[in-house]
Amino acid sequence: MGIVGIAFRSALVAAPVIMVAGASLAAPPAIPSWSGFYVGGEAGVSAGSLPTKFDDGTSNDGLGFFNGEAGGFAGVNFQPSPDSLVGLEADGTWLGLHNIDFDGSRYAFIDWMASLDARLGHFVAPDTLLYLKAGAAVLPTDITPESIVGPGDGTHNLAAFQVGVGMESVLSAAWRLRVEALYTKAVEGYVVSDSGLTWNMKPDVLAARVGLSYAFGSAGAATDVTPLGSWSGVYFGGDAGWATADTREVYGGAPPYNGTSWDAFGASNGNVGGFLGINQQVGAKHVVGIELAGSWMGLNNFDTYSGLLWGRVDWMASLDARAGVLLNPRTLAYIKVGAGLIGFSSNYPDSLSTIGPTESTTFAAIQVGVGMEAQFAPHWTTRVEGVYTMAPRGLEFADTTPTFIDHFFRPQIVSGTVGVAYHY
Repeated sequence: MGIVGIAFRSALVAAPVIMVAGASLAAPPAIPSWSGFYVGGEAGVSAGSLPTKFDDGTSNDGLGFFNGEAGGFAGVNFQPSPDSLVGLEADGTWLGLHNIDFDGSRYAFIDWMASLDARLGHFVAPDTLLYLKAGAAVLPTDITPESIVGPGDGTHNLAAFQVGVGMESVLSAAWRLRVEALYTKAVEGYVVSDSGLTWNMKPDVLAARVGLSYAFGSAGAATDVTPLGSWSGVYFGGDAGWATADTREVYGGAPPYNGTSWDAFGASNGNVGGFLGINQQVGAKHVVGIELAGSWMGLNNFDTYSGLLWGRVDWMASLDARAGVLLNPRTLAYIKVGAGLIGFSSNYPDSLSTIGPTESTTFAAIQVGVGMEAQFAPHWTTRVEGVYTMAPRGLEFADTTPTFIDHFFRPQIVSGTVGVAYHY
Protein backbone atom coordinates (compact mmCIF):
# COMPACT_ATOMS: atom_id res chain seq x y z
CA MET A 1 0.00 0.00 0.00
CA GLY A 2 2.03 2.86 -1.23
CA ILE A 3 3.26 4.84 -4.17
CA VAL A 4 6.29 6.44 -5.41
CA GLY A 5 7.16 9.98 -5.31
CA ILE A 6 10.44 11.76 -4.73
CA ALA A 7 12.95 12.12 -7.33
CA PHE A 8 16.05 14.05 -7.07
CA ARG A 9 17.48 14.72 -10.60
CA SER A 10 20.86 13.45 -9.68
CA ALA A 11 22.87 13.33 -12.92
CA LEU A 12 25.62 10.79 -13.02
CA VAL A 13 26.47 11.25 -16.67
CA ALA A 14 29.57 12.18 -18.60
CA ALA A 15 30.51 15.85 -18.47
CA PRO A 16 28.98 17.71 -21.41
CA VAL A 17 32.20 19.52 -22.20
CA ILE A 18 32.61 17.62 -25.47
CA MET A 19 32.61 19.27 -28.87
CA VAL A 20 28.99 20.14 -29.64
CA ALA A 21 28.06 20.30 -33.30
CA GLY A 22 28.66 23.81 -34.56
CA ALA A 23 30.48 25.03 -31.44
CA SER A 24 34.16 25.78 -31.11
CA LEU A 25 35.48 25.65 -27.57
CA ALA A 26 37.05 28.79 -26.18
CA ALA A 27 40.82 28.92 -25.76
CA PRO A 28 41.95 27.62 -22.35
CA PRO A 29 41.92 30.57 -19.95
CA ALA A 30 44.67 31.53 -17.56
CA ILE A 31 43.52 29.82 -14.35
CA PRO A 32 45.24 30.30 -11.00
CA SER A 33 46.25 26.91 -9.60
CA TRP A 34 43.69 25.01 -7.50
CA SER A 35 46.34 22.60 -6.16
CA GLY A 36 46.33 22.22 -2.38
CA PHE A 37 44.16 21.34 0.61
CA TYR A 38 40.63 22.56 1.35
CA VAL A 39 37.83 22.09 3.91
CA GLY A 40 34.15 22.87 3.70
CA GLY A 41 30.56 22.30 4.70
CA GLU A 42 27.40 21.46 2.81
CA ALA A 43 23.63 21.25 3.23
CA GLY A 44 20.77 19.99 1.10
CA VAL A 45 18.18 17.23 0.87
CA SER A 46 18.47 13.45 0.69
CA ALA A 47 16.12 10.66 -0.32
CA GLY A 48 16.48 6.93 0.04
CA SER A 49 14.87 3.59 -0.62
CA LEU A 50 15.24 0.07 0.76
CA PRO A 51 15.01 -2.33 -2.21
CA THR A 52 14.43 -5.88 -0.99
CA LYS A 53 15.01 -9.31 -2.53
CA PHE A 54 13.48 -12.48 -1.07
CA ASP A 55 14.91 -15.98 -1.26
CA ASP A 56 11.85 -17.17 -3.22
CA GLY A 57 12.93 -14.95 -6.13
CA THR A 58 10.42 -12.13 -5.56
CA SER A 59 11.32 -8.53 -4.75
CA ASN A 60 10.00 -5.05 -4.15
CA ASP A 61 11.39 -1.53 -4.12
CA GLY A 62 10.96 -1.20 -0.38
CA LEU A 63 10.36 1.59 2.09
CA GLY A 64 11.12 5.24 1.38
CA PHE A 65 13.07 7.94 3.21
CA PHE A 66 13.33 11.71 2.92
CA ASN A 67 14.99 14.45 4.97
CA GLY A 68 17.27 17.45 4.93
CA GLU A 69 20.98 16.73 5.29
CA ALA A 70 24.16 18.53 6.34
CA GLY A 71 27.82 17.63 6.62
CA GLY A 72 31.44 18.49 6.04
CA PHE A 73 34.26 17.53 3.71
CA ALA A 74 38.02 17.87 3.36
CA GLY A 75 40.23 17.13 0.41
CA VAL A 76 43.30 17.79 -1.66
CA ASN A 77 43.49 18.91 -5.30
CA PHE A 78 46.23 18.50 -7.86
CA GLN A 79 46.09 20.45 -11.11
CA PRO A 80 48.18 18.56 -13.70
CA SER A 81 47.31 20.97 -16.53
CA PRO A 82 45.72 24.42 -16.86
CA ASP A 83 42.27 22.98 -17.65
CA SER A 84 42.14 19.74 -15.61
CA LEU A 85 42.12 18.67 -11.96
CA VAL A 86 42.35 15.45 -9.95
CA GLY A 87 41.90 15.04 -6.21
CA LEU A 88 40.83 13.03 -3.21
CA GLU A 89 37.96 13.98 -0.87
CA ALA A 90 36.62 12.63 2.45
CA ASP A 91 33.01 13.43 3.35
CA GLY A 92 30.77 12.89 6.37
CA THR A 93 27.03 13.63 6.25
CA TRP A 94 24.23 13.60 8.80
CA LEU A 95 21.14 12.23 7.02
CA GLY A 96 18.49 11.56 9.67
CA LEU A 97 16.57 9.24 7.33
CA HIS A 98 13.94 7.67 9.61
CA ASN A 99 11.05 5.44 8.53
CA ILE A 100 8.43 5.57 11.31
CA ASP A 101 4.86 4.34 10.75
CA PHE A 102 1.76 6.46 11.45
CA ASP A 103 1.17 4.55 14.71
CA GLY A 104 4.68 5.26 15.98
CA SER A 105 6.22 1.92 14.96
CA ARG A 106 9.90 2.43 14.19
CA TYR A 107 10.99 0.51 11.09
CA ALA A 108 14.31 1.64 9.60
CA PHE A 109 16.96 4.32 10.10
CA ILE A 110 19.96 5.65 8.16
CA ASP A 111 21.35 8.40 10.37
CA TRP A 112 24.61 9.22 8.59
CA MET A 113 27.06 8.20 5.88
CA ALA A 114 30.77 8.67 5.24
CA SER A 115 32.77 8.36 2.03
CA LEU A 116 36.20 8.65 0.43
CA ASP A 117 36.08 9.66 -3.24
CA ALA A 118 38.44 10.42 -6.08
CA ARG A 119 37.59 13.58 -8.06
CA LEU A 120 38.27 14.26 -11.73
CA GLY A 121 37.41 17.66 -13.16
CA HIS A 122 37.65 19.95 -16.18
CA PHE A 123 37.62 23.77 -16.08
CA VAL A 124 34.65 24.64 -18.28
CA ALA A 125 35.18 28.35 -17.60
CA PRO A 126 37.81 30.40 -15.76
CA ASP A 127 37.52 29.55 -12.06
CA THR A 128 34.66 27.06 -12.71
CA LEU A 129 35.20 23.32 -12.44
CA LEU A 130 32.84 20.59 -13.65
CA TYR A 131 33.75 17.34 -11.90
CA LEU A 132 32.89 13.70 -11.41
CA LYS A 133 33.59 11.79 -8.21
CA ALA A 134 33.55 8.10 -7.34
CA GLY A 135 34.62 6.03 -4.36
CA ALA A 136 33.67 3.92 -1.38
CA ALA A 137 31.23 4.70 1.44
CA VAL A 138 29.62 3.28 4.57
CA LEU A 139 25.85 3.37 5.20
CA PRO A 140 25.00 2.52 8.84
CA THR A 141 21.51 1.00 8.54
CA ASP A 142 19.30 0.13 11.51
CA ILE A 143 16.36 -2.26 11.00
CA THR A 144 14.37 -2.51 14.23
CA PRO A 145 12.94 -5.74 15.78
CA GLU A 146 9.35 -4.56 15.11
CA SER A 147 10.06 -3.48 11.52
CA ILE A 148 7.50 -4.20 8.81
CA VAL A 149 10.38 -5.45 6.64
CA GLY A 150 11.31 -8.18 9.10
CA PRO A 151 12.87 -8.28 12.55
CA GLY A 152 16.25 -6.56 12.46
CA ASP A 153 18.95 -6.69 15.11
CA GLY A 154 20.23 -3.12 15.24
CA THR A 155 22.73 -1.19 13.16
CA HIS A 156 24.79 -2.79 10.40
CA ASN A 157 27.58 -0.70 8.83
CA LEU A 158 26.96 -1.59 5.18
CA ALA A 159 29.75 -1.17 2.63
CA ALA A 160 28.65 0.95 -0.34
CA PHE A 161 29.85 2.61 -3.52
CA GLN A 162 29.32 6.29 -4.32
CA VAL A 163 29.25 8.28 -7.57
CA GLY A 164 28.48 11.93 -8.10
CA VAL A 165 28.70 15.05 -10.24
CA GLY A 166 29.16 18.68 -9.33
CA MET A 167 30.14 22.18 -10.42
CA GLU A 168 32.38 24.42 -8.31
CA SER A 169 33.39 28.06 -8.77
CA VAL A 170 35.51 30.68 -7.02
CA LEU A 171 33.55 33.18 -4.93
CA SER A 172 36.48 35.29 -3.75
CA ALA A 173 40.13 34.68 -2.94
CA ALA A 174 40.13 31.32 -1.09
CA TRP A 175 36.34 30.69 -0.98
CA ARG A 176 34.57 28.38 -3.43
CA LEU A 177 30.89 27.49 -3.97
CA ARG A 178 29.66 24.14 -5.30
CA VAL A 179 26.42 22.42 -6.37
CA GLU A 180 26.63 18.63 -6.16
CA ALA A 181 24.57 15.43 -6.42
CA LEU A 182 25.71 12.09 -4.95
CA TYR A 183 24.26 8.60 -5.30
CA THR A 184 25.27 6.00 -2.69
CA LYS A 185 24.28 2.32 -2.94
CA ALA A 186 25.01 -0.50 -0.48
CA VAL A 187 26.89 -3.43 -2.03
CA GLU A 188 26.27 -5.70 0.96
CA GLY A 189 22.77 -6.36 2.26
CA TYR A 190 21.02 -6.22 5.60
CA VAL A 191 19.64 -9.76 5.89
CA VAL A 192 16.71 -10.76 8.12
CA SER A 193 14.41 -13.79 8.25
CA ASP A 194 10.66 -13.63 8.83
CA SER A 195 7.67 -15.90 8.09
CA GLY A 196 9.85 -18.45 6.36
CA LEU A 197 11.41 -15.89 4.00
CA THR A 198 14.88 -14.35 3.98
CA TRP A 199 14.91 -10.61 3.25
CA ASN A 200 18.05 -9.06 1.71
CA MET A 201 17.90 -5.25 1.78
CA LYS A 202 20.46 -2.97 0.07
CA PRO A 203 19.59 0.68 0.79
CA ASP A 204 20.45 3.54 -1.52
CA VAL A 205 20.60 7.29 -0.87
CA LEU A 206 20.54 10.22 -3.26
CA ALA A 207 21.80 13.53 -1.84
CA ALA A 208 21.72 16.93 -3.52
CA ARG A 209 23.54 19.77 -1.81
CA VAL A 210 25.14 23.18 -1.92
CA GLY A 211 28.61 23.45 -0.42
CA LEU A 212 31.08 26.17 0.58
CA SER A 213 34.80 25.48 0.95
CA TYR A 214 37.99 27.28 1.98
CA ALA A 215 41.16 26.54 0.02
CA PHE A 216 44.44 26.84 1.93
CA GLY A 217 47.18 28.69 0.05
CA SER A 218 44.76 29.67 -2.71
CA ALA A 219 46.27 31.45 -5.71
CA GLY A 220 43.14 33.63 -5.86
CA ALA A 221 40.67 34.20 -8.65
CA ALA A 222 41.23 34.67 -12.37
CA THR A 223 41.30 38.35 -13.38
CA ASP A 224 40.77 38.06 -17.14
CA VAL A 225 37.36 36.37 -17.31
CA THR A 226 35.37 37.59 -20.29
CA PRO A 227 31.87 36.41 -21.27
CA LEU A 228 31.40 34.29 -24.41
CA GLY A 229 28.08 35.96 -25.12
CA SER A 230 25.12 37.66 -23.50
CA TRP A 231 23.08 35.80 -20.87
CA SER A 232 19.93 37.54 -22.16
CA GLY A 233 17.77 35.72 -24.67
CA VAL A 234 16.04 32.42 -25.45
CA TYR A 235 17.69 29.04 -24.85
CA PHE A 236 16.85 25.34 -25.03
CA GLY A 237 18.63 22.20 -23.86
CA GLY A 238 18.57 18.65 -22.53
CA ASP A 239 19.58 16.99 -19.29
CA ALA A 240 19.96 13.55 -17.74
CA GLY A 241 20.55 12.20 -14.25
CA TRP A 242 19.29 10.03 -11.44
CA ALA A 243 16.18 10.09 -9.26
CA THR A 244 15.25 8.54 -5.93
CA ALA A 245 11.61 8.42 -4.88
CA ASP A 246 9.71 8.40 -1.62
CA THR A 247 5.93 8.46 -1.20
CA ARG A 248 4.38 9.66 2.03
CA GLU A 249 1.10 8.11 3.17
CA VAL A 250 -1.03 10.75 4.92
CA TYR A 251 -4.03 10.20 7.23
CA GLY A 252 -6.38 13.14 7.59
CA GLY A 253 -9.51 11.47 8.99
CA ALA A 254 -10.76 10.82 12.50
CA PRO A 255 -8.60 10.04 15.57
CA PRO A 256 -6.37 8.31 16.43
CA TYR A 257 -4.46 8.62 13.15
CA ASN A 258 -5.57 12.04 11.86
CA GLY A 259 -2.60 14.24 11.02
CA THR A 260 -0.13 11.32 10.96
CA SER A 261 1.92 10.06 8.02
CA TRP A 262 4.78 7.76 7.09
CA ASP A 263 7.19 7.21 4.18
CA ALA A 264 5.50 4.17 2.71
CA PHE A 265 7.51 3.43 -0.44
CA GLY A 266 10.64 4.44 -2.34
CA ALA A 267 12.25 3.88 -5.74
CA SER A 268 15.28 4.94 -7.78
CA ASN A 269 15.88 5.35 -11.49
CA GLY A 270 17.65 7.36 -14.15
CA ASN A 271 15.83 10.25 -15.79
CA VAL A 272 16.15 12.29 -18.96
CA GLY A 273 14.46 15.48 -20.11
CA GLY A 274 14.55 18.82 -21.85
CA PHE A 275 14.00 22.49 -21.10
CA LEU A 276 13.23 25.79 -22.82
CA GLY A 277 13.61 29.24 -21.28
CA ILE A 278 14.35 32.92 -21.56
CA ASN A 279 16.87 34.97 -19.57
CA GLN A 280 17.27 38.67 -18.94
CA GLN A 281 20.56 39.95 -17.54
CA VAL A 282 20.00 42.78 -15.06
CA GLY A 283 23.12 44.87 -14.63
CA ALA A 284 26.54 43.26 -14.44
CA LYS A 285 25.81 40.62 -11.81
CA HIS A 286 22.22 39.34 -11.99
CA VAL A 287 20.11 37.18 -14.30
CA VAL A 288 16.36 36.49 -14.10
CA GLY A 289 14.21 34.29 -16.31
CA ILE A 290 11.43 31.76 -16.85
CA GLU A 291 11.97 28.10 -17.74
CA LEU A 292 9.67 25.30 -18.93
CA ALA A 293 11.00 21.76 -18.31
CA GLY A 294 9.86 18.16 -18.76
CA SER A 295 11.43 14.86 -17.68
CA TRP A 296 10.74 11.17 -18.11
CA MET A 297 11.18 9.63 -14.65
CA GLY A 298 10.13 5.93 -14.65
CA LEU A 299 10.19 5.82 -10.82
CA ASN A 300 8.63 2.45 -10.28
CA ASN A 301 7.59 0.67 -7.08
CA PHE A 302 6.53 -2.83 -8.14
CA ASP A 303 5.95 -5.79 -5.83
CA THR A 304 6.65 -9.02 -7.71
CA TYR A 305 5.14 -11.08 -4.87
CA SER A 306 1.66 -9.56 -5.18
CA GLY A 307 1.95 -8.41 -8.79
CA LEU A 308 0.91 -4.90 -7.77
CA LEU A 309 2.39 -1.76 -9.23
CA TRP A 310 1.95 0.26 -6.05
CA GLY A 311 2.85 3.37 -7.92
CA ARG A 312 5.02 4.81 -10.67
CA VAL A 313 5.98 8.40 -11.37
CA ASP A 314 6.03 8.34 -15.17
CA TRP A 315 6.93 11.93 -15.96
CA MET A 316 7.21 15.41 -14.53
CA ALA A 317 6.73 18.89 -16.05
CA SER A 318 7.27 22.34 -14.54
CA LEU A 319 7.21 26.09 -15.15
CA ASP A 320 9.73 27.93 -12.96
CA ALA A 321 11.03 31.41 -12.36
CA ARG A 322 14.84 31.59 -12.15
CA ALA A 323 16.99 34.19 -10.38
CA GLY A 324 20.78 34.05 -10.31
CA VAL A 325 24.04 35.80 -9.51
CA LEU A 326 27.04 35.81 -11.84
CA LEU A 327 30.01 34.50 -9.85
CA ASN A 328 32.11 35.60 -12.81
CA PRO A 329 31.00 36.79 -16.27
CA ARG A 330 30.78 33.17 -17.50
CA THR A 331 29.32 31.38 -14.43
CA LEU A 332 25.81 31.69 -13.00
CA ALA A 333 24.59 30.35 -9.61
CA TYR A 334 20.79 30.31 -9.49
CA ILE A 335 17.66 29.25 -7.67
CA LYS A 336 14.36 28.30 -9.30
CA VAL A 337 10.80 28.19 -7.94
CA GLY A 338 7.54 27.28 -9.64
CA ALA A 339 4.66 24.89 -10.22
CA GLY A 340 4.53 21.53 -11.93
CA LEU A 341 2.64 18.36 -12.80
CA ILE A 342 3.47 14.76 -11.87
CA GLY A 343 2.22 11.93 -14.11
CA PHE A 344 1.37 8.85 -12.06
CA SER A 345 0.28 5.26 -12.77
CA SER A 346 -0.95 2.41 -10.55
CA ASN A 347 -2.74 -0.94 -10.76
CA TYR A 348 -4.31 -0.65 -7.30
CA PRO A 349 -7.67 -2.43 -7.11
CA ASP A 350 -10.78 -0.22 -7.30
CA SER A 351 -11.62 -1.04 -3.67
CA LEU A 352 -8.54 0.86 -2.51
CA SER A 353 -7.78 3.51 -5.10
CA THR A 354 -9.89 6.26 -6.62
CA ILE A 355 -8.17 5.93 -10.01
CA GLY A 356 -8.80 2.22 -10.53
CA PRO A 357 -6.50 -0.55 -11.79
CA THR A 358 -3.88 0.10 -14.50
CA GLU A 359 -4.92 3.73 -14.79
CA SER A 360 -2.97 6.97 -14.88
CA THR A 361 -3.59 10.37 -13.39
CA THR A 362 -1.86 13.72 -12.94
CA PHE A 363 -1.09 15.59 -9.72
CA ALA A 364 -0.44 19.32 -9.32
CA ALA A 365 2.91 20.01 -7.67
CA ILE A 366 5.24 22.71 -6.37
CA GLN A 367 8.94 22.85 -7.21
CA VAL A 368 12.14 24.47 -5.90
CA GLY A 369 15.71 23.98 -7.06
CA VAL A 370 19.27 25.23 -7.20
CA GLY A 371 21.94 25.03 -9.87
CA MET A 372 25.17 26.33 -11.38
CA GLU A 373 25.63 27.04 -15.09
CA ALA A 374 28.74 28.01 -17.07
CA GLN A 375 29.50 29.20 -20.60
CA PHE A 376 31.99 26.76 -22.17
CA ALA A 377 31.74 27.88 -25.82
CA PRO A 378 29.99 30.68 -27.72
CA HIS A 379 26.20 30.08 -27.40
CA TRP A 380 26.71 26.95 -25.22
CA THR A 381 26.39 26.39 -21.47
CA THR A 382 26.54 23.39 -19.18
CA ARG A 383 24.77 23.07 -15.83
CA VAL A 384 24.48 20.95 -12.69
CA GLU A 385 21.11 21.20 -10.97
CA GLY A 386 19.13 19.75 -8.07
CA VAL A 387 15.33 20.06 -7.88
CA TYR A 388 12.71 19.10 -5.29
CA THR A 389 9.13 18.54 -6.52
CA MET A 390 6.19 17.68 -4.28
CA ALA A 391 2.48 17.05 -4.90
CA PRO A 392 0.62 18.45 -1.86
CA ARG A 393 -2.12 15.92 -2.57
CA GLY A 394 -1.78 12.70 -4.54
CA LEU A 395 -3.57 9.37 -4.94
CA GLU A 396 -6.81 9.26 -2.90
CA PHE A 397 -7.97 6.11 -1.10
CA ALA A 398 -11.57 5.00 -1.65
CA ASP A 399 -11.95 3.80 1.96
CA THR A 400 -14.90 5.55 3.70
CA THR A 401 -14.12 4.22 7.19
CA PRO A 402 -14.14 7.31 9.48
CA THR A 403 -10.63 6.58 10.70
CA PHE A 404 -9.31 6.61 7.14
CA ILE A 405 -11.39 9.33 5.48
CA ASP A 406 -9.13 11.85 3.73
CA HIS A 407 -6.45 9.18 3.33
CA PHE A 408 -4.01 9.71 0.46
CA PHE A 409 -0.46 9.29 -0.84
CA ARG A 410 1.71 12.39 -1.37
CA PRO A 411 4.50 11.88 -3.92
CA GLN A 412 7.56 14.08 -3.65
CA ILE A 413 10.46 14.06 -6.09
CA VAL A 414 14.03 15.22 -5.80
CA SER A 415 16.20 15.16 -8.90
CA GLY A 416 19.79 16.02 -9.82
CA THR A 417 20.94 16.44 -13.41
CA VAL A 418 23.71 17.52 -15.76
CA GLY A 419 22.50 19.52 -18.74
CA VAL A 420 23.68 21.31 -21.89
CA ALA A 421 21.90 24.33 -23.39
CA TYR A 422 22.14 26.37 -26.61
CA HIS A 423 21.55 30.12 -26.28
CA TYR A 424 20.32 32.16 -29.25
